[in-house]
Amino acid sequence: MFEGNRNSESSGVSKMQFRVPPLIFLLGCLTVISSAWRISHAQEVESDPVTLEVPTSDSSQLAFELQQIGPPPFHRPKITNVQIVDLDRNGSQDVVVCDAQAQAVYCYRKSDAGLWEEQLLGDDLIAPAHATVVDLDQDGDSDVLVSVMGNLYPDDGVIGSLVLLENKEGVFEKRVLLDDVRRVVDAQPGDFDKDGDIDLAVAVFGYQRGQVLWLENKGDGNFLDHELLYAPGTIHVPVADYDNDGDLDIAAIVSQDEEEVWGFENLGDGNFTPHRVWMTVNYDIGSAGLVETDLDGDGDSDLLLPVGDNLEDSYCIPQPYHGCLWLENEGGWKFSEHRLASFSGTYAAAASDLDSDGDNDVVLCSMVNDWDSPASASATWMENDGEENFQQHTIAKEPIMLTTIACGDLNNDLRPDIVAGGLHLFRPFDRFGRVSSWLNNDDVRSPAPSSQQAPEDKQKPGNPSIVPLPDLSFVDDLTRADLQNAHDRVVAKVEQENDTEADWLKLGQAYYAFGLFSAANGCFELAVVKNPKSILANYLYGVSLARLGKLSDAIEQFHEAISISEKPQHSRLWCEIGRCYLRLEQPTEAESAFVKAGSNSAALAHLAKLRLRSGRAREAVGPLNTLAQQHSGTTEVLLLSYQVSLALGLKEQAQQYRDRAEYNSKKMPSDPIAIMVKQTTEKLGEVKLGKEAKRHVDSENWDEAAPLLERITNSHSGKGAILLLAGTEIQRGNSPRSIKLLEKFIKQSGSDPQATFLLGEAYQSAGQDEAALSIWESLAKISSEPTLHDRLAKQYERLGNHDAAEKQRALSIQAKGIATLRTGNPTSARKYLEQATDLDPSLVNSWFYLAECRRFLGERIAAQDAYNRVLELNPNHGRALRYLMLLSQAS
Repeated sequence: MFEGNRNSESSGVSKMQFRVPPLIFLLGCLTVISSAWRISHAQEVESDPVTLEVPTSDSSQLAFELQQIGPPPFHRPKITNVQIVDLDRNGSQDVVVCDAQAQAVYCYRKSDAGLWEEQLLGDDLIAPAHATVVDLDQDGDSDVLVSVMGNLYPDDGVIGSLVLLENKEGVFEKRVLLDDVRRVVDAQPGDFDKDGDIDLAVAVFGYQRGQVLWLENKGDGNFLDHELLYAPGTIHVPVADYDNDGDLDIAAIVSQDEEEVWGFENLGDGNFTPHRVWMTVNYDIGSAGLVETDLDGDGDSDLLLPVGDNLEDSYCIPQPYHGCLWLENEGGWKFSEHRLASFSGTYAAAASDLDSDGDNDVVLCSMVNDWDSPASASATWMENDGEENFQQHTIAKEPIMLTTIACGDLNNDLRPDIVAGGLHLFRPFDRFGRVSSWLNNDDVRSPAPSSQQAPEDKQKPGNPSIVPLPDLSFVDDLTRADLQNAHDRVVAKVEQENDTEADWLKLGQAYYAFGLFSAANGCFELAVVKNPKSILANYLYGVSLARLGKLSDAIEQFHEAISISEKPQHSRLWCEIGRCYLRLEQPTEAESAFVKAGSNSAALAHLAKLRLRSGRAREAVGPLNTLAQQHSGTTEVLLLSYQVSLALGLKEQAQQYRDRAEYNSKKMPSDPIAIMVKQTTEKLGEVKLGKEAKRHVDSENWDEAAPLLERITNSHSGKGAILLLAGTEIQRGNSPRSIKLLEKFIKQSGSDPQATFLLGEAYQSAGQDEAALSIWESLAKISSEPTLHDRLAKQYERLGNHDAAEKQRALSIQAKGIATLRTGNPTSARKYLEQATDLDPSLVNSWFYLAECRRFLGERIAAQDAYNRVLELNPNHGRALRYLMLLSQAS
């Protein structure tokens, strides 16, 4: 049975006037578990992780000189990866940079005058995640592999690619090696089948659905893809001989609530055996990467695991478990866990002998920290005393929001230096850094960081019965005014001694919605003081404590809410307690709480997953079946059903669940707190004004919409408002204004596909058809949308190029067909894709997805025919080969 889903009721929460959410709603709703769930079927982890003492001290004999590499920060830098490597093989280290603001990859190298010179290696790479330098074609020079996400932000779409920048005498030519996949974030080389050429391990992050692949080099630049793991959120795939048997293996970190490290043992012939070498039940730990290094110098490959990525949250906040773990290779695919460092918001790690004492030290950088505190470090290093005892030292406190870090000798002084990149997505928007280096100098002390704690909003002292106004400088002017007014209204009531529980709940919700969690926590606490018997106040107080990482206090508060509530309300509270225990890595207590939560959907999902991951798949069936009866057919539960089926050895059933999940757009309703946040923000500031403007846009009241959108863009340069305003100006006949807006936005944020398409519309509206055509042709190289292909078809018809127009019409129909299939409608999708293959029989993707439609509908012979057409056009299409074999076995 088990085909159901976790769900939550989607009733409204906080209304315009900050009314208190109905108790039955908040206590009855389900917390969404955002990721797909995967089966654990291999090596168990050492059960008792070792915690190393990590002292902090100012006794470091190193100092670091900060220098900027490349141009200064512009707007809000978005550097996703830095590498220190001798790209041109001239004996000096260069810096290769992935820039998601410019949608490009650059190389920086020192000139004879000692200045950093910039070389563009490749552009029109939408959200490049990682650059790997390797001589892929083995012609004696260095090429660059770029893992392309297609979108920097959460997205489960099939928008990723792996792009080779092939070195042609110092000029890099772009060629796509892998596409039609979800967001790709890493690729690492290795000759896995020992045939003398270079194969690739690939991490497909996706979002709810992802993969670990290896690409078999078939020669002549062609690669055949093989799947090693189907799981969401794979970040890095470091390649090494982890079992010391003479061939290259692959490791992978899987995040997205899974929080597991996998090793893929190479059997020597391109076949791999999976081993799960580490896991945690703390779904919120925030795995951020995986680095191979021999940290203890014993001759085998260990792993460094930075943990501190909570970017899925609207407003990130440090947690007590952030830091870096060392997974020590004990041999036999067993790795023991050591906590190397506690460091808020750790996002990346690198290993190098910084102090030249013969052992590897570790460098860490932070994206999420208490940036209002002068004590918060953005980069630290862990000094290894040679016995794997580590002492933590500060490298820098700014620039802030560093997400990638590397070590190498930049100035040829035989000491490793450090390079890091900044990714400025969230507040505060200051202390920017694009690409920063720290030159390693001897014999100068550097201070140690203070103890890393979860941040608190900086508030002014005052009346203890009033929550002081938090720092609102980070929000837009419109929202700031609304929050200030909301605060002032409550203060006035306090001064009149007639403030109520409801007042504090309303204000707390407003603060919580904009990430002011300490202030919200204070408001909810005062609501409890006003009415200790309020279940809602106790519940929200517990939620805010948990959000701040004060998990034991949160558990106590949820127990208090249970003691004053009726039994039907206990289910939600026990679920929250269980989630806190998971974050405390106490699975036994968590399971007990989830059992007490009864039929709560979130608790059932957690319970099924806990039992599955502890090797009790049969015990997972009970809660999963109950969940299936409550919520059927959403992606999350289909994926969980896939994993349980796989663990039970039901391979055919597992494949059916996977197919349904792959071609499905039905999602779990939002968490009640997320709904509260959404509906609260919609009643405040620029979001409120934006909704009003959107109503005018939808009604085509362009003149009424324009001034509202102008107010928003003057307050905050968000993408949504700018694109709405640009489109509105086109409709008002003011194309020059639209062009100016869009070109400024693209300069600041890179070649965003939506903005680029709209820019073409603006030029066409201005009568500049050739400019519009050029823009759309460029966009079509990196994006495929029906409207884009329709525009190009019309332009080509205008020019009399009927063949090109026909090709674009086929691509438009193909895009509609694939999109329709992904919404779970294979019958309608099949019709589109049959039309596309009739118009253009050379479209590989049309044939492949037509085959998928037919397979999904049980049309085995027709599906085999379509897969064979795929292989005629592309003999190395791995998925077509796999599914053709699957159909042959089924027959």
